[in-house]
Amino acid sequence: MGGNLAAREIGIVIRLLEKLARALNVAGLYPHTHDIYKQAIQSIFEELAEYLQQNDALRLYVEEGAVSLEASDLGSLRMNATPVSASIIGLLARDGIKWIEFCRGIRMREISVLLKIFHRYRSLREEDEGDIVTALWEENLPHLRYLSKEIVWEAEPLTEFTKELEAETALLRREMKGVRMTSAPGRGRDGEEVGIAQGEGEDREEGSSGRGEDPVSDSKATAASSAYDEAATLDSDPRLWTLSAEELDLLREMVYAAENFDTAEGILNALMLILKQDGIESGKKGEIPEKYQEDMAAILDYLKEEFQNALEHGQFSLAFRLVRNIYELIPRFSEEKVRERELIQNFFREISAPEILERMNPYWPKIESISKPRLEAFQKNLMLLYPTAVKTFANQLRKTAAENVKELLMDIIAALSLRDMAPLEEICKTGDEELILALFPLLSKDREEDAFRPLLMDLLSHESPKLRSEALKTILEKYPEKIDEIFSGCMDDPDERVRWALLQYLGKEKNPFYESLMLAYLEEEKYTFRDQWHLLSCYRCLGKCGSDHSLTFLREILHSKERKRGAAQEMEIHRRGAAHALLSIGTPDALQIVNHASKSISRSTRNAALAALAVKR
Repeated sequence: MGGNLAAREIGIVIRLLEKLARALNVAGLYPHTHDIYKQAIQSIFEELAEYLQQNDALRLYVEEGAVSLEASDLGSLRMNATPVSASIIGLLARDGIKWIEFCRGIRMREISVLLKIFHRYRSLREEDEGDIVTALWEENLPHLRYLSKEIVWEAEPLTEFTKELEAETALLRREMKGVRMTSAPGRGRDGEEVGIAQGEGEDREEGSSGRGEDPVSDSKATAASSAYDEAATLDSDPRLWTLSAEELDLLREMVYAAENFDTAEGILNALMLILKQDGIESGKKGEIPEKYQEDMAAILDYLKEEFQNALEHGQFSLAFRLVRNIYELIPRFSEEKVRERELIQNFFREISAPEILERMNPYWPKIESISKPRLEAFQKNLMLLYPTAVKTFANQLRKTAAENVKELLMDIIAALSLRDMAPLEEICKTGDEELILALFPLLSKDREEDAFRPLLMDLLSHESPKLRSEALKTILEKYPEKIDEIFSGCMDDPDERVRWALLQYLGKEKNPFYESLMLAYLEEEKYTFRDQWHLLSCYRCLGKCGSDHSLTFLREILHSKERKRGAAQEMEIHRRGAAHALLSIGTPDALQIVNHASKSISRSTRNAALAALAVKR
């Protein structure tokens, strides 16, 4: 039984990698709108769906020339690369990816984005500024996780905070080793007095000059002196020491950066470094001490306040660098580290609260004037926030006039809502009419897998007639196949604007399906409203979308003498409606029925036909 299960698991992984490799080749030959490319994506999606029906995730550990899968009942299953899958495994290994995980709920769009990243960085060129890991971080795919090799923390200028931290740490280490600091005179390179550390039990050699002789130091000093003498004898041609215009500009930038270095940013970087290093060490030990959890909570609280202050002062670069760094901590904690993951989730939930994000409000008018690349970077950073931020961004959307900022906000709301639809659902249920109307461009925009369609369907039952009407128009435009499902409810809507919107759409063209809906509605007397406007509109709609298939019913209505459909006044409405419908059908048989009716001995039939003919003329 175990052998069969292992073979099944291995088969799924091999097929998945080979399909990714073939799709990668297809991506280089066909545009992303081509059917062959779409079929390749669909095939990968189906392969993953089969596995994820029984499992929460598929995590593949990457080695050089092989991958392994941790199966719950079977241990580690290692698979060597096949000739086809070797290209995918090689790409992941080349860019330092230790494991990649596909989670339940993954969407075809995410697979397509992953494939585009593979294709873009299939062969790295010297001028390329990124790699697969960087691209995956920028895309922030919600159902795709990965872990890459450790990246060295970017060096920053030392702040007073970090200098003091280093000094205290060095002093502590010396004290622990039984070493004390003495105040023996000496001079640093800038002329300041410095102390010389000596062991307590060490005695100086008799007859020494007060400084222990060090042959290594002497050799270094001799080499330095020799190098100095050699430099002094160089040709003193001034051209050797003249900076070019480009070098001068670069020097000015370096001086400016040094003079304007933000001490707060240095402190934040130091705190982030503590979090990352402690996270690595605790991850190696397998258990995270309670003391570290307390420290982590305290640091995150401090960073939350700094994020808030940065937003308040428009320091978005600092604020978002902080957010990105904390986001990168998540893969460092395995799923067993529940408390640590909870602390990070709480951090993102708290900084996504309206009272914090609303501190950005004074700066939104300035955002519309920034360049497109900076605007895109701004957008990607905001997409890292918790989905509860949707409410704040939705409120900002209705206040914004600039189209580029509106587009930015809608993309952010869409990305956050795809992670959790609840905040957007709450807005559509309890939000005011103006706010929901501002969101309609988002709800009506083409999105993969129609994630927002249920929201539009729910808006058909909203208490606002205007919202119901707008929702209906959007559904008819984007999802005409849903007409059968919404027909009865919309035809019984108490607001005539909703009914009129549906009738106008059905009457745009001759359509057998629309004709069958209207014919059954009138023939079976499914209508709730019996007023003249509604009934005549229904007959006219039947005529515009109908054919000779409806002639029998319309002839019977036009010549009917029965009053089962209501009072005489209502029957007159039905006859007039039937005559209008026949003229709209416009076939020879339909026109003949109306012409004969105009000469009928029945006054009511004749009047209905003549009235319709008069309107047509």
